[in-house]
Amino acid sequence: MIAGPFDNPGHFNGASFYAARAPEADWNRSASYPIPTGTAGWRPIVASNGELRFTDAYSYEYDKVAYAMTDLVADKACKVRVQCSVDYALYLWLNGAPLFDSNAVVSRGAPSPTEFTIEVPFEAGRNRLAAKVAPGSLGWAMWMQFAAPLGATVLP
Repeated sequence: MIAGPFDNPGHFNGASFYAARAPEADWNRSASYPIPTGTAGWRPIVASNGELRFTDAYSYEYDKVAYAMTDLVADKACKVRVQCSVDYALYLWLNGAPLFDSNAVVSRGAPSPTEFTIEVPFEAGRNRLAAKVAPGSLGWAMWMQFAAPLGATVLP
């Protein structure tokens, strides 16, 4: 699911990217949030081969951010390998706790689906993975793929 777009006058690496917006307060799938053009609520979107293009739902605007959220269920506590990338800035949360900031990693250029690899500690049961994404000059997209360890099952 995605929600947005929200104003981000500092673009991808300014203080405004890190400013908390309404979705970060509770990650509530049924919530809607005021934005200058009306309201933004969570809505479904389909990723293709791990790529989620925000431009499939919103017009490209360099000074915006949007959020993505998904729930994954693990049959037991395990570390899941997440490979991801973004055009251009990505901030991740797992179960409401900060997990990853692409701006803190020196790696830029054209995004590739496996640009970043993160070992993510999933709890047994439902795990909510959320992302804040700011666009770059090449577009507004993120990529993500998951690999559970042998003997564990993780399902959407």
